[in-house]
Amino acid sequence: MNRMRTSRLLSVLLGVLPYVARAQVQPATPAPAVSVEQVRQLSQDVQAAEQRVLDSERELAALKARLTALESALQPTVLPAAAPAQPPPTTASVEETIEMQGSQIATLDQIKIETASKFPLKVDGMVLLTAGINSSGVDSPVDATASLGGTGSTALSLRQTILGLDAIGPRLAGARSSADIHIDFWGTTASGGYPSAGGLLRLRTAHAALDWSHAKLFFSFDRTLLNPNAPSSLVQVAEPGLSWSGNLWNWMPQLGVSSRFGQRHVLAVEGAWLSPPDAPYPTPPYSSTRSDPATLAEASRIPGGEARLGYETGDPLRGLRVGIGGYVSPHKLPGVGSFNSWAATIDLRAPMGRADVTGSLYRGAGLGGLGAGGYKDWVSYAEGAQTYLSALDDVGGWAQVAVHLSPALLWNSAFGMDNVFAGQLRSYSVNSSGYGSIARNRTVTSNLIWLPRPYLPFSFEYRRLYTAPVVGRRWNTNVFAFGAGYRF
Repeated sequence: MNRMRTSRLLSVLLGVLPYVARAQVQPATPAPAVSVEQVRQLSQDVQAAEQRVLDSERELAALKARLTALESALQPTVLPAAAPAQPPPTTASVEETIEMQGSQIATLDQIKIETASKFPLKVDGMVLLTAGINSSGVDSPVDATASLGGTGSTALSLRQTILGLDAIGPRLAGARSSADIHIDFWGTTASGGYPSAGGLLRLRTAHAALDWSHAKLFFSFDRTLLNPNAPSSLVQVAEPGLSWSGNLWNWMPQLGVSSRFGQRHVLAVEGAWLSPPDAPYPTPPYSSTRSDPATLAEASRIPGGEARLGYETGDPLRGLRVGIGGYVSPHKLPGVGSFNSWAATIDLRAPMGRADVTGSLYRGAGLGGLGAGGYKDWVSYAEGAQTYLSALDDVGGWAQVAVHLSPALLWNSAFGMDNVFAGQLRSYSVNSSGYGSIARNRTVTSNLIWLPRPYLPFSFEYRRLYTAPVVGRRWNTNVFAFGAGYRF
């Protein structure tokens, strides 16, 4: 029996020895152990992810239901005859509902404008209603800039409404590209056409630029670099406030560069070629014989030039800014003669607590194309059979005090004057009526601009126009105007 047990034990040992040897040569990798805590944590993570998905689905369903309810609320609703009468909503609840609905609709139903370039494009503008009462005759009942004598008028118009597009384009050579264009309805009817109360589309301003951190290359259709400030007015938009009374406002094509040096204290250097338009008076004698006559500046075949050197510090919108500038532009009237328009300017913007003082001064000649010169560029005189042109000397400027009574209420008071040298008008042959006889034009104005909401401006304005002809008594007009707009 012992021998049998011994033999069996030896057989078992001999059978196990190969496996033991193999295990020593190639040890087996133990299977990773998974703890109960790890399984529990994984289960909790899966449940949390499922809960977040369910919460997102509920929020999406709530947003869809809210949008449906808002759309239904905007549709006219007919209540059943047996429906109980609802208590009238209070003013506060109505305003809160309107604000909430506007915010929700803007958030849930934004509309993107697709452009060929695929870059962002923004639509902006203002629907503007202006109304005015003029105590005597003026050049424009809607936007009066000069008193011309005669009977008064009352005007109501939407022609000063503005529509614009603002675009941001790709970067080029490290510069950000951008462009904008704005139009209004101040265009006049064609010759012989029936006057339209709606007016015709007119190019107002346009800009395109490559903007680096300290330099800019641009072309534009806007007022000159010489007058970076502008009087504040809601009722004088087609021709800005103090136009033809010291404000060099006229818009014209320009191609220029600007550079800025410094951070807190900035030195600005600007320059541009430009093509000024002709003044309203006198009309060149060849205009009736050519379908598209060149302006006097274009006929000279030499572009005009302007430059400005400025200093700025503080807030970009209300900080201190002062500058000096210069302008020159050859003019030629074919078959008659030529002259040079020129100007030297000073501009200022100075903050004084809750008030801002802005303004500009100029001295020059032939400035009718820039919005000065008593609506004239030149006068003519004859020596025997020869006719000569002479640029009309001019001096003027404007100043405004703007007081910020509150974030929503702004009061502005301003004065401007444009004064041509009357001696030139007396000596040379100029038509003695209308614009041709104006030697001095002054405007005193004050307005209150109220913005109960940033996109809802209202204004009341009073203006006193003093227009003095070279011969005869001065014409005076009181203008009472009101404006209401909606910005978008």
